[in-house]
Amino acid sequence: CPSALIATGEVQYLHERLSVYRIHGANEFAQLVGDAYLPKRDPRLRAPRSLYFLEQWIDECGLDGKARDDAVSYVRRVEYMNRMPSRSRRLAEPAATIALFGAAGFALPPRTVDAALNQSHAPVTLVCPRAYGAVAVPAGAPVTAVGFDDEPTLPEFERLRRAYQAAGGDYVAFVRAGDCLDREYLERHVRVQQHGVLAGVTCCDVRLTGRDAALLHADVFANSGAWKQPLQHIPPLSVGLGAWVGAPLGACLFRRGDLLDRFFAGATPLPEALADCASWLLFQLAQHTGGVLRLRETLASIALPDGAAASYGYLAAPAGLDGALRAPPPREAALWLQEFYLDNEDAFRRVLPEKWHRDFEPWLDAQTA
Repeated sequence: CPSALIATGEVQYLHERLSVYRIHGANEFAQLVGDAYLPKRDPRLRAPRSLYFLEQWIDECGLDGKARDDAVSYVRRVEYMNRMPSRSRRLAEPAATIALFGAAGFALPPRTVDAALNQSHAPVTLVCPRAYGAVAVPAGAPVTAVGFDDEPTLPEFERLRRAYQAAGGDYVAFVRAGDCLDREYLERHVRVQQHGVLAGVTCCDVRLTGRDAALLHADVFANSGAWKQPLQHIPPLSVGLGAWVGAPLGACLFRRGDLLDRFFAGATPLPEALADCASWLLFQLAQHTGGVLRLRETLASIALPDGAAASYGYLAAPAGLDGALRAPPPREAALWLQEFYLDNEDAFRRVLPEKWHRDFEPWLDAQTA
């Protein structure tokens, strides 16, 4: 029935009864109790396969223009009704924020915005630069669009801070212009954080795209041999500040909390040497207070800036919002982290065990040695 609806674009309802349902053997999968129709099998169990089929079916039907938009909107509404695993346990789905950043050299590509709008997870707050204009939220989508004043000439910390404070939520992803998230990005990251190891930040493998979103390489880290396990947990304080274990910023989902709130509130001001390494420092803070969980699946497309080399070295090093590689100063970061800890020790004591506090000072001394 859904495939016929997508192919024809309309439905006709007939009041006459044209068929009967004959029960024989074990084929009774539903019954009427009073006036209520009660299925004996949960149709939601078939929902993922059905949705996958319908997405392929839209392409096979060759729809375009408004017909395609209507078909995608229909599938999206069905999807949002079925992908709420917490509702059966009377739990609310965690809210997530996707913050998009503009660039000085080119406008925010519509594909980046569309990818953020079409997430299979709900609810979502989309934080978008005001200069981009109003964002058209699809009908029926549980998405809230919020504007913030992004300015590419500002220090990176200030850009991140403005986006972070523009909207709340339990999780936040920072996506620069040109990068795109798969439709399952939020859903899969949040699910891993809920059902896997608790972590301050999850990061996934990436596919690398060039100009005009042309695919250059898929599954970059899996094919490099760097990420061998489907899920790899890196606990806090297990590596030094000079070791980068993450992925480009668009492939990372941060779990919000008091420590990140204080980081962006400027509880301990950043020295000039760290102001343009803010995304690297944010990852380090999340890593060494909450841990990192790496996913091997590709869930994000990372755009290669013009003039950059398509190499493992580029993707395996910290980069800024402009895509340029950073050379962060571990010593300055360690000194700042020590000051941040002393300024906010009450918050650290609430969320971290005594063993972490015992290990923190020796680990910090090793970073400044």
